[in-house]
Amino acid sequence: MGDRPLCGITLPELPATLRRVEPRGRFYTVVRLQSTASGVFQFGVGASYCSTTATRDLCSPRQPRAIRACAHRS
Repeated sequence: MGDRPLCGITLPELPATLRRVEPRGRFYTVVRLQSTASGVFQFGVGASYCSTTATRDLCSPRQPRAIRACAHRS
C-alpha cells in the first residue's frame, strides 16, 4: 500500500492488511494501525486527495476473550 495513491486503496484491502497482523496476537498494534490509517484518510478527504475514507466502516479487531477462574460457592 505504501507507494499507491490514497484514492486507490479500497475498503476490502485495508482489513485484509490488518488481518495479517492479528494472528500474531498483536491486537494493540492493529488498533494503532487502524487509527493511523483513519487519520491519513481523514486528511486525504479534507485535502481533496480522495472523496471517501476507507476506514469508516471498519470495526475493532477481534480480541480473544480472557477466561477468568470463578470460585464455586458451596
